[in-house]
Amino acid sequence: MTLLSLLQHICEHPLNRNRKTGAILDFIRWQVQSRLTDKAVVYPWIGDARVLVRRGETGFTMNIYSGLYDFSEMAYLLHTLRPGNLFADVGANIGSYTLLASAVCHARSICFEPIPSTFSRLEKNLQLNHLENLVIPKNLGVGDKSGIIRFSLNENCCNHVLREDEKEKGLEVKVITLDEILGNDCPNLIKIDVEGFEQPVLKGARGILQDPTLHSIILELNGNDSGYGYQASDTIDLLKHYGFASYAYDPFQRKLTQREPVPGNVIFIRHLDKVEALLRTSEKFQIKNILI
Repeated sequence: MTLLSLLQHICEHPLNRNRKTGAILDFIRWQVQSRLTDKAVVYPWIGDARVLVRRGETGFTMNIYSGLYDFSEMAYLLHTLRPGNLFADVGANIGSYTLLASAVCHARSICFEPIPSTFSRLEKNLQLNHLENLVIPKNLGVGDKSGIIRFSLNENCCNHVLREDEKEKGLEVKVITLDEILGNDCPNLIKIDVEGFEQPVLKGARGILQDPTLHSIILELNGNDSGYGYQASDTIDLLKHYGFASYAYDPFQRKLTQREPVPGNVIFIRHLDKVEALLRTSEKFQIKNILI
């Protein structure tokens, strides 16, 4: 992405459309600040949530420019989670979604990050926010059976399970199923960002998918599943089998619209009446001086 296209992308973000100058200033401030030190910078995010972030940490820096980079999905999490709920974050990276769930919404979380260096940064963010009693971090991968799987190492927030055609040596990581590790403690909401490995993650969660406690799944569909022998349609059909449909979410209107999934993050929902009641009764959150 060129600098010009990046700035255009930032200015087109829903939270920046009426504050384009402010968004560009946020970008400039971060670029200057991050070059003045080799250490991670403590960034005050939303509410009391703070994040240790370093230059080039693309898994989070777009939130600095845009407030909520995954605007619809992150706002949906904020509007539906409540204290005492359980959130499962599969592919947590440095913990953006987990921090929203537990530091902002005060829900319980269990988060999975397979890459040890990234997991270390995740743990530091949890410690920074004093979330030891709310969050269980796991340095594990998630799949359809327990075992050992090789992961890539040098792709920042795009590290993934190595395919058979990839020659990188990678890192051997212990993998577990969601059903095995969660048992009867079913999440209310799951986020899955695993760069195409969605089908095995879901197949290892069939017990959870049957539990009515789970009302929503935020899932990235980016086309990489074909590298593992799956298609996005397989994932969509599996979730339909368990009663889920895909929706677009407008955080400003708190409105859900059913639609066919498009590439990118997709919100899958069942028990629509229950979810809409959560959306209506959620508190408002201030982000970039905007209430949503």
